[in-house]
Parts: sequence; structure tokens; C-alpha cells
Amino acid sequence: MNRISCIVPMYNEETRIVRVLSVLEKCDFLEEVIIVDDFSSDNSLRETSAFKNFHVIRNDKNLGKSMSIYNGILRSKGDILLFLDADLLGLTVQSIKDLTEPVFLGKADMSISLRKNAPSFWKIIGLDYITGERCFKKNVISNELNRLPDLDGFEIEVFLNSIVIEKKLKLAVVNWPNVESPLKRKKFGVHWDFIIMGLNIFSYLSPIQIFKQIYLMKKLIIKNN
Repeated sequence: MNRISCIVPMYNEETRIVRVLSVLEKCDFLEEVIIVDDFSSDNSLRETSAFKNFHVIRNDKNLGKSMSIYNGILRSKGDILLFLDADLLGLTVQSIKDLTEPVFLGKADMSISLRKNAPSFWKIIGLDYITGERCFKKNVISNELNRLPDLDGFEIEVFLNSIVIEKKLKLAVVNWPNVESPLKRKKFGVHWDFIIMGLNIFSYLSPIQIFKQIYLMKKLIIKNN
């Protein structure tokens, strides 16, 4: 049926979440938008109250990104899932449409973004393997859904990558030249970006496994015209 459920995990994004939701409100091709508040300690939840047509779930304690997405999937009705981070800058209706169309039209099994401020090396190889912006058919993950609550942080991205590789799925990389994700050091005032990212990923995969994952994903990328 190609109904798209958009899931937005959110934690302490009071200054950014409205900007993202305002764009999603204009996307009439989305079946639903589900916001999962991971027990924010700021006013994030209050900022979502103006968006009456969106579903809001609040975790009863801070559970992490993977569990938040898991809770959102359980609530979703669509047969296509769209994951978006809550802090994106420069997001537009067209950029969301560009990300969803390869899956919606059956050209790809999963599409992922390549943002404006992705690290230079990832731009060179044409793949941001841990991007939080993904669109894919729900049945891709149905049999592995119960594994999500055991994942932490960026582990969900490399976990999804492993499914793409194992099932040899068609992967579309969608260039987002005007969309950025603010660095954590700008949000929190310290250099947490690669520390948090590295600890999460390396607890799940070794550096050799990561390079192997990137290599195998590259082989599955389709031309996205």
C-alpha cells in the first residue's frame, strides 16, 4: 500500500524540534508522524503540543535512541518507515520527498541521506554509513525487530547496515546538499561527536568489520536518478 510512517526520536531538542515538525506538517505524502520523546528534561515535549495531527509517545524514562525508535515502530501503521533526527537544519519538503521516493517507487529497499555537513571522507566515498535519516520497507526489519531494544546509540545504524548487507538489499544514497545535523559539540559545548560515536560503534563492530561493512554497502548502492 506504500503508506509512510515517519518516526522522530527526540531528546532535549526544544530549540530545534519545531523547525523539523513544521516541515513534516507540510508533507501530505506521509501517512503519519510519530514523535518519541525519550524523557526529555527540557521543554521539548511542550514544543510538540502545537502539532495536533502528530502522535506523541513519551518514554517513562530515558531509554536511548534505539528503544525510542522501537517504540515508534510498534505504534506505526505504515508499511514504509522513515526515520528522521529531531535536530536537522535546512530540512525541506523536497528533501524528505527525495529520501522517500526511491523506496516508495520500488527502486530501492532502503534509502539513506548524505548530508551537507557529513565528514569529508564520507562525501568522497559517497556513503554516510551511520546517518540517522533512513527510509525502508517495514518488512525489511520485521523479523529482527525484537533485537532493537538491546542496541545503544549509533548501534542502530550499523545494525540496519548489517541487514542491508545480509539481505543484499538495493540501497539508494540521497544527496542532501542543504541539510545539516548540528555537531554535538555545538549543542552541548564539548567534543562528544567522535567519542560517543566511536564508543557506540566499536562496542558493536570492530574497525575491520566497519570497513568491511562500508565496502559491502558500497557494492549495493544503486544509481538514484
